Amino acid sequence: MDISEPNTLPLHLLTLPFELLLVIFTALPSFLDTVSLRCTCRTLDLIWRTHRTTIVNSLIAKFDFYSDAHELLLAQRRSIRNVAESRLCAQSLLPQSTTTKPKPRLVARAKRPDPPLNQADLSDRDLGDLNRNAHRVERFIHDIEQKLVPELRVDGIPESRKTTIYAGSMTHPPLLTATERFRVTRAAYQLWLLTFKSKESIRATALLIRPRELLYLSELMHWARVTDFPGYDTWEMFDITRGMDHAMWMFFNSIYGCQNPAVVQKVRNLEDPVRLLVIWDYWQDNLRNLICRRTIGDLEWDMKGKVRGDLWDYQGGDELLLG
Repeated sequence: MDISEPNTLPLHLLTLPFELLLVIFTALPSFLDTVSLRCTCRTLDLIWRTHRTTIVNSLIAKFDFYSDAHELLLAQRRSIRNVAESRLCAQSLLPQSTTTKPKPRLVARAKRPDPPLNQADLSDRDLGDLNRNAHRVERFIHDIEQKLVPELRVDGIPESRKTTIYAGSMTHPPLLTATERFRVTRAAYQLWLLTFKSKESIRATALLIRPRELLYLSELMHWARVTDFPGYDTWEMFDITRGMDHAMWMFFNSIYGCQNPAVVQKVRNLEDPVRLLVIWDYWQDNLRNLICRRTIGDLEWDMKGKVRGDLWDYQGGDELLLG
């Protein structure tokens, strides 16, 4: 071959060493991409089946909220199974002359097991559902970035943190920061999981939520309502709203003997626009005061009273946000 001629041999994925193909699998951003790649040919399918545990573990290691996502997946499976079992039971109660043979798909749903706790044993279907749920949460975040961030007014940043919050800018960046995204993503999974609980279970669960998480959830449930998250049934947020309101009242009444501070009281007119406050980085110092001190006015705290530092749960990044 004339070395002056360019190399015309086509580059093909399967010409890469086996080890590099495995690295490609583990570097993919989502479960769906991984499952799609393994379906392209027998060689890649063999790599997937041979090293499935390694690949799945590498993907889950990048999934910050896997425990929340897995709990949601369990709730979704149980809901599908319960509906199928109810329909089968209803069919069995019909007169024999009107009873038809149950559909195989309905029977399969009624017998579908819970996703295994061992992440290495998750089926391809489980991985796909985890990925679809993650995309729905991403749309929830995208709505905040598109509709609320451009109109956000940043004020009240502690003097000692003006260089560490939003890089010293008095305007919010176009996307959520890593710490804001962490709060919203976790709250989104928790809210979604609550939609599968009964009214009594929601109220009991809300009373066990720590104050910081409770305030995030209480605020974001209203945003979930106006953005149809996770589905289009806005009534599924009704019991959650009542449960969160009750838990909020119990917290401030039992700890400080007062009603909910005006700054966190939610509008009751469903036509009014929803605004977010406590999730932003610049508001975390105020949030800590709101939780750890008795409120005596609009963003005014009883500075002589006892500071309840035990009520504040530190999260990663707080050292850059709190004054």
